[in-house]
Amino acid sequence: MELRLLIGMDQAMAFHRWKSARAIVRLAEPLVMARPPHLTAFDLASELDRTGYWTRAEVAAWCGRLAPSIVGGDSSTSVREALRGASVDLAAWKGKGGLRFLSPGVARYIVEHGLYGVGGNAKTPGRARGSR
Repeated sequence: MELRLLIGMDQAMAFHRWKSARAIVRLAEPLVMARPPHLTAFDLASELDRTGYWTRAEVAAWCGRLAPSIVGGDSSTSVREALRGASVDLAAWKGKGGLRFLSPGVARYIVEHGLYGVGGNAKTPGRARGSR
């Protein structure tokens, strides 16, 4: 089974700042979703090249990781914002902006583990434990 890391283009452009960035790429090759205002491989290549961190071959590889997609959807930031103060009633999440694409299994995990300030054992809103 191949492990992939789905990230937005904004995070791909900042990936050089992640701890052990190259090791992460070897472990789980990123799949990059276009995120406004950066929508093209040229945008990605320009920013990655500007950092001075990546080789030309690595920049080309990053550009080959762009996922074919319709631009839109919800960012992880919009999901976190929608979760703040959200009811633990999973049925109520269905139509709520920022949560409409969240799978029931992920929503259940968030509630059960009190992530993002939701649920009985709520943890501080923000990144889940173990994230970069």
